Amino acid sequence: MVKLPNSKIVWTFFLLIFSSCVQLLNINEQKSFFLSTEGVKIKLNAESARGSHYILKVKSEKGNIEVNPDKLQLLYIYLENNKTIESTLYYHNKLIVNNFTLKEGESFDCKFSLISQDKTGKIYLVPSDFITYNGIPLAKDTIKISSFWSNI
Repeated sequence: MVKLPNSKIVWTFFLLIFSSCVQLLNINEQKSFFLSTEGVKIKLNAESARGSHYILKVKSEKGNIEVNPDKLQLLYIYLENNKTIESTLYYHNKLIVNNFTLKEGESFDCKFSLISQDKTGKIYLVPSDFITYNGIPLAKDTIKISSFWSNI
């Protein structure tokens, strides 16, 4: 009779492999970046899996915000070239294509893939009406998303 490995060992091995593939990214040179105005505060985090799949996590820490997926503008700049990044938004694990209200304490993920041999490129979230509060955009300046390999 073949003896199977202890499930705790298998699970621990799986977690070690998975965690080594996910890298937390900096947003404006910080692990977490906050956008706020009177009555609202949102938190941004980003991570990369294998250097080509990215997740930008947006959480409303205070107040309700409006999200317009069509207004999201991510830009990848490398070797003097610019490339617009195609992205998808997920809210409660469902694909989002229409505007929606993100309530206080809730979050959503913006997922995108980027395959490039140039590891010196930079990803930017361009100011837009992507996230607003009372019709006013929260991101008024360009937000830089980077990892340890970026020469920023």
